[in-house]
Amino acid sequence: MTLSRAVAALAAADFSGIVPHFVAAGFAVSEPAAGVVQIVGDPSRASVLLSVGVHGDETAPIELLAQLLDTLARQPHQLAVNLMVVVGNIAAIRQARRFIEVDLN
Repeated sequence: MTLSRAVAALAAADFSGIVPHFVAAGFAVSEPAAGVVQIVGDPSRASVLLSVGVHGDETAPIELLAQLLDTLARQPHQLAVNLMVVVGNIAAIRQARRFIEVDLN
């Protein structure tokens, strides 16, 4: 997947481009809520939560996380922790606005 497609997918909270790679590598993958993906290898490993998009117009973190996820999807065994990714304010991201109704600060 190209980086621009990876960024667009993450901004839309669409994890369909990465999930199959982790599943094929033996990870348990779930999407417990809209904008959330959880990737678990070994439940005893350390867990990391990464969130982006709380302020919809701050796209740099989305781009960085998209690049990281795209790289990890190509080499899923490099993921050394259990990972949960949360895309926080999907509606604001779509509209390139800081927030829609309430500023989450």
